[in-house]
Amino acid sequence: DAKHGKAWALLGDTAVRLKDYPGSAKAYKKALTLDPQNGDLHNNLAWVYVQQDENLEQAHDLVTKALLLIPAHRPYYLDTLGVVLLKLGKAQEAVTTLKESVDTLPRDQPDLLAEAYQHLADAYRAAGDIPAADNALERQRQLKTATLKEPVLQP
Repeated sequence: DAKHGKAWALLGDTAVRLKDYPGSAKAYKKALTLDPQNGDLHNNLAWVYVQQDENLEQAHDLVTKALLLIPAHRPYYLDTLGVVLLKLGKAQEAVTTLKESVDTLPRDQPDLLAEAYQHLADAYRAAGDIPAADNALERQRQLKTATLKEPVLQP
């Protein structure tokens, strides 16, 4: 049931943090058998495939399904989809997708937004638009600098 799916999902998340992508793929697949309507699981497994640079067509299908399952997570899923498209050699589609992602990601998540701008810069570069790639990298640097200036709270 979905409760056990959550445990497998947590195992997958932990394996990703440890960069154990084969282990995370196994855990996310198991979680999906128990909770097949969970869009985040589809997206996470797609991201694992991106990290391994394999099963990219399946990754595309997974993140496309995630977009249908949880439309509210569209900005996050578009980042994954954009990177999948880039790895599939579809640079212009990746640019369009990643532009929508950076335009719609919440501004209160500068780390995720900075990562998305890095992906957008990669897509622009692959599409041959170096000035736009440089602009995206500058935006990423600004976000990272702003994040570093955040006060550190002491317990």
